[in-house]
Amino acid sequence: MGNTTHPVVDGNIQALAQLHGFISRLTGEQYGAQTPLLTRSAIGAHCRHILDMYEALVQASDEGGIVDYDFRRRGTDIERDQTLALANIERLQGWLERIPSGCLDNVITVRNEVDLTQQVSTLVESNIARELMFAASHCIHHLALMGLLAAAMGLRVEPELGVAPATASFLRSDSELAELG
Repeated sequence: MGNTTHPVVDGNIQALAQLHGFISRLTGEQYGAQTPLLTRSAIGAHCRHILDMYEALVQASDEGGIVDYDFRRRGTDIERDQTLALANIERLQGWLERIPSGCLDNVITVRNEVDLTQQVSTLVESNIARELMFAASHCIHHLALMGLLAAAMGLRVEPELGVAPATASFLRSDSELAELG
């Protein structure tokens, strides 16, 4: 980690490393367990959803196409097979490590549904760096949800799981201020 030249890429590698570490500590049963009182989605479904967002970016950057966040691989083996999920996380980390810094500002088109009452998708221009910022934030927030699901199963969850970078900075500065006082 940290050997790239762009902090956005490093942040994504860190977020995926946190996901990898969390998933690798679960049993297969825990990865696929339903907790209906909290959500319809198991930890595995949240993991698959995170990977779908990254996969949309990979496809668009490789093919020069549209980042289609509406495309989802619901119900696939990644939701049930943590070994497959871990392999996909590692593949995405490798992809991030190979992204040339110069392409992060390349303009891309993003498609996403925007209406809760009917199927309406919108296309907007963005760039790879901005979408990587979204992907890392999205990953971190789903990690927080996954941590709640794990805690509901009685599992120990590291306190830094799912903490956003700005929150981590605040907590570090708040801790530093407390030490000075």
